[in-house]
Amino acid sequence: MTRRGQPLAENPSHDGFFGIMTAAHELKAPTALMRQLALELRAQCVDAHERRLLDQMILTSERSLRLTSNLTKTARLEHGLFELEPVNAQQICEEVAHELTPLYAANDRQIVVKTRRTSPLVVANRELLRRVLMSFGDNALHYGASDAPVIFNIDRLADRVNIGLRDKGPILPHRAQRAKQTVLTGRPESSGLGLLIADKFAAMMESTIGNRRHRDGMTFFINLSRVLLVEDDPWYAAQQMRILSTAQYEVTHVSDAQSAMDAIDTQRPDALLLDILLAYNTAFALLHELRSHTETRRIPVVICSTQADMFERDALATYGVVEILDKTTMDPTDSVKVLRRIGV
Repeated sequence: MTRRGQPLAENPSHDGFFGIMTAAHELKAPTALMRQLALELRAQCVDAHERRLLDQMILTSERSLRLTSNLTKTARLEHGLFELEPVNAQQICEEVAHELTPLYAANDRQIVVKTRRTSPLVVANRELLRRVLMSFGDNALHYGASDAPVIFNIDRLADRVNIGLRDKGPILPHRAQRAKQTVLTGRPESSGLGLLIADKFAAMMESTIGNRRHRDGMTFFINLSRVLLVEDDPWYAAQQMRILSTAQYEVTHVSDAQSAMDAIDTQRPDALLLDILLAYNTAFALLHELRSHTETRRIPVVICSTQADMFERDALATYGVVEILDKTTMDPTDSVKVLRRIGV
């Protein structure tokens, strides 16, 4: 089990803490009152149709209260500690689907979990992951049907797990590839604020959320892959960051070896794209440093160089290098192909 601390902001009044807390409080009071009144009316109601309407009102108010709770949580995350631990992905999806079933049923919708033979474990904060998946469920509420449920699915890849929720809603344009950018555009009944909050929760677990287009809908997922790009050529770095981001990777770019080590210490990337010809021949010092520590020696390294032929592949393999790409001949998307081949 790992405990990670989040640094305190120097001035809470400037980081939005009080603003978020005030907004959440202002939203919570009338919503809680509406729920309480609806519960009292339902207890006295005998008409079946009116009871169904009141049930919808109660469930909708609970959905709103959940959002205000998440707003409060986002403010507090930066002011405390949280734990990462092994979490059963299948089990938590089933718990979320079970909790959301009454809300979906009240709107003549279904939410289900795709069955699996095995239940993969993910390293996450249980409460934050649950809130992310609840936000996905809220977002997809109006994009299913009684005969076409929205589906939680878990994809286990080589060294990571993707947890997604597939719906039947409008397909977002390619320019909105990252879920936190989608907001409400093209999906008028989605929970844009909920997705923004979910993205913040995911970031606290060193993850990111994204979306995948289908012919008849979308999948919103939490992705646990992060790539560190160490490149001192601004043009090539910008190109690779664009390509990797489009492929749903969270990319951090640095231009020197020392910044790379600092980023590795704080972010623990899943893979490293490295320009072997960094200034002052510091790339090999970086590789040596990586292999010197138990926590980082297993990070796969992909070399990108304009002089790839001058290096012995077998020698570089001892440093954890899994592939060498020649910048002068490679397709720009080859980096993505290599990352997917090695399971990142």
